[in-house]
Amino acid sequence: MHLLRLINLILLRSERGCTMSKVKKLYKEKWMFLRKISIIFCLIMCLPATIIPVVSAAGINQGWIQIISNVDGASVYFDDNYQGQTYNGQLVVTVYMATPVGRYRVEKPGFTNVSGTLTMPDAGATTISYATLRPISTPSLTPSSMHGSISVDTSPGGAKIYLDGYYRGFSPINIDQISPGSHTVEADLKGYYTYTTMLEISAGTTKNLYFTLQEITSSPNILYITSDPTHAFVYFDSIYHGKTPLTLKNVRRGSHEISLINPGYEIWNTSINFPSNGSTRTINATMISLPSTGTTIPVTVSPIPTPPVTAPLTPAITTSLQPPGNYGSISVSTSPQGASVYVDGEMKGVTPTTIPGLIAGNHTVLFVSPGYLDLNATITVSAGKTAEYSTSLVAPAKTPGFGVIAAVLSIGGLLMVRKIRK
Repeated sequence: MHLLRLINLILLRSERGCTMSKVKKLYKEKWMFLRKISIIFCLIMCLPATIIPVVSAAGINQGWIQIISNVDGASVYFDDNYQGQTYNGQLVVTVYMATPVGRYRVEKPGFTNVSGTLTMPDAGATTISYATLRPISTPSLTPSSMHGSISVDTSPGGAKIYLDGYYRGFSPINIDQISPGSHTVEADLKGYYTYTTMLEISAGTTKNLYFTLQEITSSPNILYITSDPTHAFVYFDSIYHGKTPLTLKNVRRGSHEISLINPGYEIWNTSINFPSNGSTRTINATMISLPSTGTTIPVTVSPIPTPPVTAPLTPAITTSLQPPGNYGSISVSTSPQGASVYVDGEMKGVTPTTIPGLIAGNHTVLFVSPGYLDLNATITVSAGKTAEYSTSLVAPAKTPGFGVIAAVLSIGGLLMVRKIRK
């Protein structure tokens, strides 16, 4: 303020021939004008501070925490504040950087409470916390006379359990209403080798499984499998893993048997050995067409093997299986392409992609792409059908550059000088 007065006095003295009354009048006019300019200048300088919080609230200053649980309908609390209930094994909660959370609690009547420490995500990102609720009193399984049951537990607990390639929950878990026959059970836990086995289920019986998972202490083995033609069914150590092209991670050391089946082609078999960890191998299978006999014989290939196999596993492939009828697929695409796709909390690929083998019903799909806001969607899958979903990702709003502010200040300065000269 003193600097402005000094400049004003200098300007006044430069006015020659002015009487004292004129000087006072001129001083008052110019001083009022300079005060207005100062107020405008302060408002302009405060503009970024008012814009940035609004932009942050639109997405830059928020993230998401995903709670994955083995029990639906469980209540989730962050720092003792209710957030909602789990559905389809998860609950996604929006959190803000300005109000971080530290602890979570998941509870449901009849189950033990689970609590833990939360990891705040970076702006625009998602972190995951797991909550495995255990029954307070586990009733004995009473399978019906038409179905069987299995009880699966692992060490350590909390592993994802898949039955015939489909996610069923976290260990320990009881799975009933299983059709008699041969089934595959898979236990997957981050930081440990995936454990897969096959077992025979009989009607009216219960099988108990206990897996001791082996920790990954060094770089895992990776196997890439491709075929010509593509989309061949891949059986790794007699267990169906998907269609080509396929990437198998965390492959254990030792010898493994691989079989590829494609309708109209001969079964392709090979073996591969990983003598140590940290290797990456590639298998390219060129399949041979079956000779034409003049009669077309339909062949149905299913990813579910039927013959009973007990460890050690040996290849046992059949081409006369019928696929389950209560599963469907999701075909997703985004603009731009290349977004990571998470279905019910599990990474499934990169857009555009088609995700098969999803149980009929609602599924939570998360799209994640660097430079864009995460997008959550609920997609309904119908049995035997492919649900198509296409969306455009939204980039976070940007804060106005200071070039605009500088231009406004420059114009204000020119107007001020012009007024003073008058």
